[in-house]
Amino acid sequence: MEEAKKRKTAKTGWFAFIGLLFAVAVIGVTIGTIQRRRAEEVHTKELFAMDTYFSLKAYGSDAEKALSLCEERTRELEALLSVTAQGSDVWRIDHGDHGQASKDRTESGQMVSGQTAAGQTASGQAAAGQTAAGQTAAGQTESGQTASVGTTEIAADTYRVMAEALELGSRTGGALDITLYPVLKAWGFTAGEYRIPEREELEKLLSRVDYREVRLQEEAGAYYVTVPEGAEVDLGAVAKGYTGDVLIDILREQGLTSAILDLGGNVQTLGTRPDGTPWRVAVRDPFDRSQVSGVLDIEDKCVITSGGYERYFTGEDGQIYWHILDPATGEPARNGLLSVTIVGERGVRCDAYSTALFVMGRESAVDFWRQQGDFEMILVCEDGEMVLTEGLRDRFTCAEGWEGHITYVDRDNAD
Repeated sequence: MEEAKKRKTAKTGWFAFIGLLFAVAVIGVTIGTIQRRRAEEVHTKELFAMDTYFSLKAYGSDAEKALSLCEERTRELEALLSVTAQGSDVWRIDHGDHGQASKDRTESGQMVSGQTAAGQTASGQAAAGQTAAGQTAAGQTESGQTASVGTTEIAADTYRVMAEALELGSRTGGALDITLYPVLKAWGFTAGEYRIPEREELEKLLSRVDYREVRLQEEAGAYYVTVPEGAEVDLGAVAKGYTGDVLIDILREQGLTSAILDLGGNVQTLGTRPDGTPWRVAVRDPFDRSQVSGVLDIEDKCVITSGGYERYFTGEDGQIYWHILDPATGEPARNGLLSVTIVGERGVRCDAYSTALFVMGRESAVDFWRQQGDFEMILVCEDGEMVLTEGLRDRFTCAEGWEGHITYVDRDNAD
């Protein structure tokens, strides 16, 4: 009898143990399901900024708060970097609103071309009072002529964007030049009042274009930029890319691991989709803007495209004139390309490269890619050829009709 009781008690305990394990398993599955649903919880934010539409999508329970922070930060950057908003840093630089900073900085003679806070040029070489362009810290050129200058105090963000743009201007041999704004205005692309400037007018304006004449300085926690008289800057070629980088950093800081940002066609991604698969980003067909030329599979990357189809007008001569200008000629860059798509890790560089490589043309763009090695690209040429770099071979799916028009290039062999 006693033995039967023991067996019954043991059996009851065993069932209780099994029940406890089952309950724990159910709770674990429930918690896992809740966590997974929270991770897959999607939030979106739409806004108009930097003269275009932003569409932000992020996943996770904290995504809504993170996207609100992104909107606030976007507004801050727009207020600093806009070339047309009165009172922005760029507007003050271009309109000679230098204030006391101009007098103080000119008298001190502390104006160094393209230098960062560490006293080095963007390429990493110590200036020692002289830049690669031959400019001395006192504002003299090699010819001994002293240019009229104005110095403006700017925000840290503006300083960082300009430092990056100047370094990229040097890296691309001037194909990217933030001082091209007077020429862009002459063509009417800033106000939509299109015209074809006379060659004499362009030559006069081009005399003011030279990114190497722009000087940056940091002192005691304050930031300054100095430009020659008559020069104007425009950060449009890098502002959205920089903004995208900042927003991705915000999302990471808030603990998010999955997001996709579309900043007026500049696409930047954080991680993968919530299910672990790559993001799929379409590349527009420059021959037909209603179609795509293919789709890219990307993770933690940016996809940024520049093309003549984005903004252009047809002149009375029947020719098409687009907004991507060659800093060497002051005219629309014509070198056989219709669009350039850059895939890389940093938006500000992808943004700059997409413009600069469009200016360079096919051969120079391929050579540049081989030398730099920190991005991949897609070139669509006027003759219908599509040139892809080797890193995209397994990440790009071309649209129907493009199969026989693709050329792949690698780093070692001529294409």
